[in-house]
Amino acid sequence: MDCDLSMPPEKWPELAEALARGADIAVGSRYVPGGQDVAHSFTGRTFSRVINATAGLILDWSIKDYTSGFILARRQVFDHIQLRGDYGEYCIDLLYRAKRAGFVFEELPYVCVPRETGESKTAANAWGYVTRGINYVKTVSRLRFLSQNSH
Repeated sequence: MDCDLSMPPEKWPELAEALARGADIAVGSRYVPGGQDVAHSFTGRTFSRVINATAGLILDWSIKDYTSGFILARRQVFDHIQLRGDYGEYCIDLLYRAKRAGFVFEELPYVCVPRETGESKTAANAWGYVTRGINYVKTVSRLRFLSQNSH
């Protein structure tokens, strides 16, 4: 989870409860019923929705928030899947490879709120989102290509 408190720490016990119910990975999601993003600008929310919809269409539609970063997972997940990628690409990569490996997911809603301190590394304007998004698109494409070649 981010340390700027845009992801509410009080939701952490709900993620832990999902693991207690049998999930291997609990994802705090802005894009399941009850979730919301009020932290980012219209431009930021739009780019996030587009990249998540694209990842869902190309990879696996059952994952709704590929770029969440608000994740609690069992150690076995990380024993099996090493993190790779930079910034948000790691989250797309981890969630998709874990899903393909058969790990059980549960996405729980949370409201992403404005950060309490610091500045976003994501982007300050549309051009920043486009340049950051290129790496997301490359990650989604690489994962799709690898999954096609593994059949």
